Order: sequence, then structure tokens, then C-alpha cells
Amino acid sequence: MPNFSEIVAAFPELQNPDGRVWIPTRFLRFLLSQLADALPVDEHLYAADNPDVAAAHEAGQLASLREHFTQTGYFEARPLPVRLVDEHWYLTEYPDAGNAVARGTVTDAAQHYALRGRTEGRVGSASQREQQARWRTELEELFRACDGVWPLQKHM
Repeated sequence: MPNFSEIVAAFPELQNPDGRVWIPTRFLRFLLSQLADALPVDEHLYAADNPDVAAAHEAGQLASLREHFTQTGYFEARPLPVRLVDEHWYLTEYPDAGNAVARGTVTDAAQHYALRGRTEGRVGSASQREQQARWRTELEELFRACDGVWPLQKHM
């Protein structure tokens, strides 16, 4: 990661907290791919969720499943291939999951999350919920600051 001073040199608006920074889509995608690369990607889960990608990898068309996710899959809105489930929190937060475990429909919170929770928009832990809320708040503030028009729409 470059020093912040190098980033400020590229985007001097960062020195003014009221300024806006317009960055090329290519650079934004790069930044997001770097964030995605920091995730603890479970390649087995990614392969199971994406048989087309798994087949391409097995055929030697892709160097790695992790690289596909961080460079392509994330931007295609494929499910996050991350297994981060806090068992106690998840079962407390989602009583239906606890009931499913009690009935033996699933073995544990992680299995419930993998089979249903992710696709239903659930999160696996309190920290994930907090992170999601921080991102949502930041995006909503950006939207309001742009008078209800996303920044890229203003340039169209």
C-alpha cells in the first residue's frame, strides 16, 4: 500500500475534508479488488457456489479461484466466499437458525449461513453487521452530499 502522501499527491482534494474526489472507475475497481483480496477467501466455498468458475479453473483457464473472485467475481456480485460465522451470535440473532439446528435440519450456524443465510442477506457476526452498517452509512452520506444523484450520474 502506498504512503498516504502519495495518494494525496494523486488526489489533492483529500487535504480538504469538504472536497470531493473524482477517481477513474479503473482505479476504484483496483481499490475494491484490494479490499476483496484482504478477505479470508474460502476457495472450496467459492467453487461450490460457482460451478462455472470451478470448471474453468479445473480446465486450466483460471490461475486461481481467489484471484478470480478478487479481480472478477466480486464485480459480478457473486456471493462472498467467506466463512465467518460466530455460532452463538448467529443463533441468538436468527432464532429460526437455532430452531433449524435444534430440529437437525442443519448441523450448526455455519451450515445454516452457507445454505441459506448468505443468500438471504444475513451476516455471520456482530462485527460483520457493524462493518456493513458503516459502509451503508458512508454510501448514504455520499448520496445526500450529491443532492440525491450519484456522482457519476452528474457527469453523464
